[in-house]
Amino acid sequence: MKKFLLGAVAASVLAFSGNAMANFVAGQDYQVVAKPVKV
Repeated sequence: MKKFLLGAVAASVLAFSGNAMANFVAGQDYQVVAKPVKV
């Protein structure tokens, strides 16, 4: 039970960090693409 709980916590943390990383990368890509268009 303890191992399952630990796995669930790790999975949720991994999913959250993965989502945050995807948002960060998407934001970076958007800025990189948007800046040359403005200039």
